[in-house]
Amino acid sequence: MNAGQALASGINERTRPMKSHPFLHLHVMAWCIVIAVSQVSNGQAAQVTLRVADEEGHPVQGAEAVVTFEQKGDKFHTVKGPTDKTGTFVATYRDIGFISYGAWADGYYDTHDLQDRYKDRGKGWWRPWNPVLNVVLKKTINPVPMYAKKVQVELPELDRPIGFDLIEADWCAPHGRGRTTDFIFTGKKRFVSWEDFDASLEVRFLQPSDGIQPIEAPPNGGSALRLPHLAPADGYLGSYKRIQGSKPGESMKGWRKENQNFFFRVRSSGRDGQVTRAWYGKIHGDIGIDPINSKTITIMFRYYLNPDSSRNVEFDLKRNLFNDLKPREVVWQP
Repeated sequence: MNAGQALASGINERTRPMKSHPFLHLHVMAWCIVIAVSQVSNGQAAQVTLRVADEEGHPVQGAEAVVTFEQKGDKFHTVKGPTDKTGTFVATYRDIGFISYGAWADGYYDTHDLQDRYKDRGKGWWRPWNPVLNVVLKKTINPVPMYAKKVQVELPELDRPIGFDLIEADWCAPHGRGRTTDFIFTGKKRFVSWEDFDASLEVRFLQPSDGIQPIEAPPNGGSALRLPHLAPADGYLGSYKRIQGSKPGESMKGWRKENQNFFFRVRSSGRDGQVTRAWYGKIHGDIGIDPINSKTITIMFRYYLNPDSSRNVEFDLKRNLFNDLKPREVVWQP
């Protein structure tokens, strides 16, 4: 008998008749049946092992591991505890087929809302019994002050390049108070109705060595530090283009991609084809566009810019270089 069978059979053991007075026998049987039905209604026996390690694969001892088992009626039961010297933690409970899990520890970024779903029912327990689920904790290395902000702006004009200053978070003159061109946006649009339109937004850069680099990472579920600590040294593209549109009788094309993120490099300089100085940053999520509820195109993106000329993009949430941000402009991830 495996552990799953043992746990599942616990109900049957408790419902075996006892040798006693008939009235007491019936009373105990009824009580046990109620308990059994209650437990079954909360799902089958389930067990998982979390293996918590850092990015190099070294086990993290003493991390707080958490497993949440789903119950019927949108209810949940959480089992948590410390990992052992091998970085493992075992959780057992009843479940209707879905769990979420994660871990956190001092000196690391939290990893949370990872998910797994059971697919195979045994006789009272889920199979495979006790699968090993990996949790990676990213180290807190060197959080730095950055310009970090959620931006929603409307293009001043269509069909012509418009500069955007990331320090001022505004369009460059004559459209705004920006003084240095970091991004150059060009928008194009044909609009008849929300069922019949075409729109595009292209971002380009002033310096030949500036650029943008797409990187995929989920917006929810995983490390609080969504992207790597350092922006790449090379591999940047000179442009990125978003296209969106719809035709009568067809579904809209070009939806914002949830897993799309970016690194970027601006204000770069160099010698002999090598970049010697630059500012690096990142964008969480895709660059959103709204050509429907705008005379031109509304642009939405969440960016982080490090002005210390290093490739470090690990943001210190307590040291945002923007002051007096509105609640809708504040970023909540490092």
